[in-house]
Amino acid sequence: MKRCIHVAVLATLVSASAWAQEVNVYSTTMAQVWKQETPGFDKATYTPATQFLGIDATKLGSDALSLHLYGWGMADLADQSSPMGSPVGT
Repeated sequence: MKRCIHVAVLATLVSASAWAQEVNVYSTTMAQVWKQETPGFDKATYTPATQFLGIDATKLGSDALSLHLYGWGMADLADQSSPMGSPVGT
């Protein structure tokens, strides 16, 4: 995801009329939390988070040239191996 942002920034800086372009960056984050407690099984906490990211750059050198990048990523925030540290809710 970080590499896409670098590519978008580079593409906008390379254009000859770099001051005329229009760049829109937008994102949406969806997060949920729930616990699962089934008799006979271990208790579990789930906290999935999904991030959507979009970048639209128009008028790159001319009105006919544009760049559109979209992507998404997902992580389980309750995962103990995540770089965020300890799981949520414990």
